[in-house]
Amino acid sequence: MLNFLSGFYKRVDFIFAISLATLFTFSVLSLYSYTNNAFFQKQIIWATLGMIIFVLFSFVNMRFIYNTKIIMYFYLFSNLLLLYSVFFGEVINGAKAWIDFGLFSFQPADMAKIATLFVLAKYFSKRHVEIQFLRHIIVSLIYALIPVSIIMMQPDLGSAVVIMFMWFFVVFMSGLSKKHLLAMCIMALTLAVLMWNFGLAQYQKNRILNFVNPTRDLRGSGYNVYQAFIAIGSGGVTGKGVGMGTQSKFEFLPEYETDFIFSAFAEEWGFVGVIFLLILYFVILSRLLYLAYTTDDNFVAIITLGVFAWIFIHVYINISMNLGLFPVTGIPLPFMSYGGSHVILLSIAIGIVSSFKTRSLKSKIKSDFFVY
Repeated sequence: MLNFLSGFYKRVDFIFAISLATLFTFSVLSLYSYTNNAFFQKQIIWATLGMIIFVLFSFVNMRFIYNTKIIMYFYLFSNLLLLYSVFFGEVINGAKAWIDFGLFSFQPADMAKIATLFVLAKYFSKRHVEIQFLRHIIVSLIYALIPVSIIMMQPDLGSAVVIMFMWFFVVFMSGLSKKHLLAMCIMALTLAVLMWNFGLAQYQKNRILNFVNPTRDLRGSGYNVYQAFIAIGSGGVTGKGVGMGTQSKFEFLPEYETDFIFSAFAEEWGFVGVIFLLILYFVILSRLLYLAYTTDDNFVAIITLGVFAWIFIHVYINISMNLGLFPVTGIPLPFMSYGGSHVILLSIAIGIVSSFKTRSLKSKIKSDFFVY
């Protein structure tokens, strides 16, 4: 028993464990006593599975993901699932982004995020010193654009933005030159114009127009954000109390269990609770940065930075769209929003980072283990 506890302490990163457990607790409490009690019951299952998966992956020796074949098969499989969802997926909120398995639905875009991150980590772990060569930026961009292109066919703008941000962050941290940075900004602006004219559905354009002018359509496409304002403002300093949030409990606040769970949480926990929630995310993100900069393994560092980018952009966009500072994109709040796909995949990602921290992965890799 003592040996087990000693091994558990060595393998599991307790900063991650305590932070995740607290976030999952907040998530479950935020869904407690709402009209649809099924959200509360299912989220208990997802939260429990998330913690179990995090611990299990913390114990797994992740050396096998150095193998290029495994990474590429995983990447190919994730893209095939994306294609399947485009043709046979379940439509939710205007996007055919889910695969229905009966007992639960799965969003393959979450798997694509971690698969793309593995590919980018493998590519740049061998070429970070050659990042000044444009061909490496182009090749890595192609790896990111393949899943992004399929995701935009669903269409799911939020997931596409997350993958592109992860790619940009990894490239930037690998030593991107100012010349290439300027070229990427021009390319991003050009792509944004093309997306507006040819890539976005009308409801997505309405969300962006509502962001520019919040009072444009309060009874229509701007209703969600307006109700989020009311929920956050009514929470005050200390909140109304668990289960007492009228905006979410009586469903004035749409999607209170997913996209707008931050507003539901702020209404019940108030400013004090929001500050504590932000501190938890700050702790997780700080821990990821610390682990990335203290490892001497480029592959591990890039994966850790990629997980940092993944969580950061989710937190930033979700909270910003709740505050009216970003268009509504359907991005969940990590470890808080209801659902299984993002909870399981993010728990796996954090567990992998935890495993890297506690295991020695410094052995040399064969020269054929890299992506071309």
